[in-house]
Amino acid sequence: MVHTPAAPKTDRFHPRSPQSRPPNPDPPMPTPSIIMLMGLRASGKTTIGQRLATQLGRLFIDLDLLTAAQLGETTAGAALLRYGEKDFRLAEFDVLFNLLKPVFFPIVIDQPFVLALGGGTPTAPGAADFLRSARESGKVFIIYLATDEPTLTARLTADSTLRPSLTGRSTTDEVAALLIARNPLYRDLADLVIDAGSGTPAEIAERLHTQIPR
Repeated sequence: MVHTPAAPKTDRFHPRSPQSRPPNPDPPMPTPSIIMLMGLRASGKTTIGQRLATQLGRLFIDLDLLTAAQLGETTAGAALLRYGEKDFRLAEFDVLFNLLKPVFFPIVIDQPFVLALGGGTPTAPGAADFLRSARESGKVFIIYLATDEPTLTARLTADSTLRPSLTGRSTTDEVAALLIARNPLYRDLADLVIDAGSGTPAEIAERLHTQIPR
C-alpha cells in the first residue's frame, strides 16, 4: 500500500503581495475654512461671494467694508477719499491679518467664511507673501474672478457708487492699466481662476460651488 502524504494546509485568505496591491488613492483635499474671492473692482466679488456663502452655508465677509469701518467710514470709497490709497491699504492689510491669524495655528476655525478681498488688497506691502503663506496652510482657497476689460469698463460706467480713481485716468484707461498691472499677481496667488465675465452671478457661484474642494 502506497501512502500519499497529505497536501499542506493553506489559509483560505490569501493576502495580495505588496507588489500586487493597487496604490492607495490620494486622500481628498480637506474643505478650506476660508474661501477668498479676488479680482478687480466690478469683477463681482461681493455679489458672487454672497451667493456662494449662501450655497455653502457660511458667513460672508467683505474686506472693503471692514476696512472702511476701521477707518470710521461707511464705504471704501469714502475711506479712500479721506485717507488716500496708501493709508487705506495699510488699514486693509491690518484687517486681513487679524482675520487670517487663526490659519497659522493648529486649531479648527469654528465658523468658516467666504471673504471678498478688495481689488488692491494683494498690492499692499507684504500682503502677497502673507496670502501665499495662508494658502500654504491648506485652510485658505483663493479664487481669481478673471474679467475682461470691456466687461469691467461697462460695469464701472454703469455703477453710480462713489469710488475715486486710483490713477487719475478715465475709467477705460484705468481699467486697462490696473488689469495689466494686477492680472499676473492675481493668477500667481490663485488656486482657481474662473471666467467671471460671462454668466449671471448665480451661475458663476454655482460653478464655483462645484469646483471648491470639499
